[in-house]
Amino acid sequence: IVNSQQALSPATVRKDRDLGLFNSINHTIKSGGSILIPVDSALRVLELAFVLDSGWKDHIKTSSSHPVKAYLLTNQSFRTLEFAKGMLEWMSSSIMKVFDADRTNPFEFKHINLIHSIDEISFSYPSIILASSCSLDFGHSHALLQQLGKSSSNCILAPLETGSNSILSKLLSSAKSTEIAIKV
Repeated sequence: IVNSQQALSPATVRKDRDLGLFNSINHTIKSGGSILIPVDSALRVLELAFVLDSGWKDHIKTSSSHPVKAYLLTNQSFRTLEFAKGMLEWMSSSIMKVFDADRTNPFEFKHINLIHSIDEISFSYPSIILASSCSLDFGHSHALLQQLGKSSSNCILAPLETGSNSILSKLLSSAKSTEIAIKV
């Protein structure tokens, strides 16, 4: 899934990109932090949720003493996934292969909890939270930024670049390392 803002960016191999995502997640989980992944509420969210859920067993390092929860937090998360479940024939061939292999819908997530409110998140252990909006300017991701920004062990993974005046773009442009100091 690509938008015009990345038209001039060099393409990366999906396997390398996914491995980088899981390495960043595991590094943050190991330090006891939570991960905020700001997403749009309809397109990129499906790809990222699928990658997370399908790669969970092989890539996310959890244990009974170090449990991790994953959440999809958008106002329409249930409806978005219901529509996606019914549109498999329009999806990529890799999604169709998953369906053809065992006749289960790839959007029946085993590891991601669909929620509508931040109050449904348990912050007593590390969490991976896909939340709208992708710019961090408003919505659930903005509220989570204020909450998660209080600890340096937490992480924001930005799957998309946003407009130059967004909070996310300002954070990314001021970043000189992988850690960003945030005043909330």
